[in-house]
Amino acid sequence: MNCLNREALLRAYSSVPSGLRERTGQTLAALDDAVSAPVSRRKKWPAALTVALSLLALGTALAFSLHFELTRRLGLPETVDAMVQTPEAAAASAVTNMATFTVDTYLFDGLSVMADVRVEPSRSGIWILPYIREEELDLPVTNLGINENQLSIREYAESLGIRQIRQVQITGTTPDDVLFNPIIQARPFLGSDGLIHYLLITSLLDEARQELDLSLHFDVSFSAQPREDTILLHLAADASQKTLRYPIALEALGVTIEQIEIIRTPAVTCCRMTYTYPYAPGTGRPGSVRPVLLDADGQPLLMPLWESGYYDRESGKGVFQGVLPPAAQVNGEVSFRLYVGGQRSDPITVSLPSADR
Repeated sequence: MNCLNREALLRAYSSVPSGLRERTGQTLAALDDAVSAPVSRRKKWPAALTVALSLLALGTALAFSLHFELTRRLGLPETVDAMVQTPEAAAASAVTNMATFTVDTYLFDGLSVMADVRVEPSRSGIWILPYIREEELDLPVTNLGINENQLSIREYAESLGIRQIRQVQITGTTPDDVLFNPIIQARPFLGSDGLIHYLLITSLLDEARQELDLSLHFDVSFSAQPREDTILLHLAADASQKTLRYPIALEALGVTIEQIEIIRTPAVTCCRMTYTYPYAPGTGRPGSVRPVLLDADGQPLLMPLWESGYYDRESGKGVFQGVLPPAAQVNGEVSFRLYVGGQRSDPITVSLPSADR
């Protein structure tokens, strides 16, 4: 007969948080004291064991639900859930006078960092959103992941009794400038717990790493002191990756694409494109080039997971890089158009590296 031993259970359900183990032990101790003397000791153990297993199952289910929230919101496959980690709350919180920002879960694949940050205001009736401008409050509330309502962000917040909306600036640093000013992309959403959360994403380091220390700095505008604090995350991962490079000389709208790199990690697929676009002062020619990803129907994907770019006017060279959402990966290929100065190119298609390449 097949039996499940302790090692098999740990492999299947991962480790149990220390706090849960302590609470389980306290519950078992209380059960011994609460059971009356006439009850035999043989009957007490099954009841205690049932309670213990129920608590462990609850903790495991909670961990899985937290992991799934991060990957589901990012549109990542459920197989990535196994890579998501839950830090100790005390070591993963930034406390300001306006709110406490806590990293609930995070994912690090050696190349990309993704995190779910929960925002707990210090008083009721306030939301704190990242990089929000006054005019952006009139955008549809779908921008907060609420699809069943036609109100704007401002109107929806007012319907919940939110009287103030503040802004937080989120920046990242690494020791010894391993990442030069890492670009932190933050997407707010209203969680099932009624609190605002952020999906924080930064990606495409110069090379994959087994370990990385990343500091997340939260600076709340228009708040009393102290208004800023920092979270330090120590990240560790299997930095395995597969890269497919296309050294090409493709011309489109005056832009010469010199190389396209497709980088695949256990969690995401990334793209890095280097190009030349000579800058001519006084001609009104823009210095920026933006690829827009296409879905299976050839329609633009307006919400990529993460993207950034750099352009040097003196050399006329630029780099564009981003994380490819699953919707952009069609039949082992990815397609995009170049948008330059209000014009768009014909679709450009490149192949993705297969799982065994």
